[in-house]
Amino acid sequence: MLSKIILSAVECCLLLLCSLQGGVAQRNGDLRLTNGTLPNQYSGRLEIFDSSSREWGTICIDGFTLQSANTSCKQMGSAGVINFGVAVQLGYGAGSGRISLTQVQCGDDDSHILRCSSTALSTLTNLNCNHGQDVAVECIRPTDQRIVHNAFTGLSV
Repeated sequence: MLSKIILSAVECCLLLLCSLQGGVAQRNGDLRLTNGTLPNQYSGRLEIFDSSSREWGTICIDGFTLQSANTSCKQMGSAGVINFGVAVQLGYGAGSGRISLTQVQCGDDDSHILRCSSTALSTLTNLNCNHGQDVAVECIRPTDQRIVHNAFTGLSV
């Protein structure tokens, strides 16, 4: 009987470990920043987790707004956005693999990127996004007090 309990505990731990990536369970719509300069975890190429495919994908800059960048930063625990633009132009490099979303347009009240208006690229027949159009964001660190600048349009807010 004790061996069955121990085996069940081991199986449970293995299942838990299999569901974790980087020590944190991934949920649909989770965001991460990649290729940022460590230890700065507040900037990089923006990627979104798709639980149905269990893959991370990039987000296309087409239609991506300042409010979308702000919502993304806040979803990841930041106070807001400093800058956003094309990942390659901001020095974060192009992604690889799947491009998950385009035309992401968030409103002032959106707290999660999946609540924003967007188009999943898997539903498009004419894909006009490529990894040269991946989005990058630079989010406010807790001690930052800066003017927001959009490198994509050149406008400051």
